[in-house]
Amino acid sequence: FMDYIKQYIPADGLILAVYDPQTNVGRMLASIYPSGVKRPSSTIAIPPQLWEWSKQQWEEEAETGYINDLDADEPEIREINQLIWPDAGSGMHMDLELERHRLGILLLFSIQKNRYTDDHVELLSLLHDPMISALGNLLKHQEIVRLHQMLADDNEYLNQRLLEMSGDTIIGAD
Repeated sequence: FMDYIKQYIPADGLILAVYDPQTNVGRMLASIYPSGVKRPSSTIAIPPQLWEWSKQQWEEEAETGYINDLDADEPEIREINQLIWPDAGSGMHMDLELERHRLGILLLFSIQKNRYTDDHVELLSLLHDPMISALGNLLKHQEIVRLHQMLADDNEYLNQRLLEMSGDTIIGAD
């Protein structure tokens, strides 16, 4: 996927993420970082001083845009950037929204500054619908895995309780 993107948009890395405004936690569902760049944890706690700003950004109308000098942008963006990719020079984002409901965000980063143009925004926008489908499928898959694990845990617990209640005596073993 990244090789395909690089043919049309300069990018050294990519992040597909979701944000929960209730808990102020971001989760990176998928990421591609170049070698030598330290990956953050997949779960990122938003610092308290950015809670209101993050919620406001999440609730704004979805857009696709770019920042060609991340060091010179708003202090909040610089602080968020430090959490996910401190060495990035330029960044692009595409808010992923379905039926006016924000699902996630796709981020592209370049180590160099001044890498993006309006043409790149237009190209990235073409990926909105396929990325919504991919994000929806990924979230459904994660929910199925979570439910499967809960079921396995419940079965283990019930088997343990059944064994405790019945003991180790086997009827008719004599």
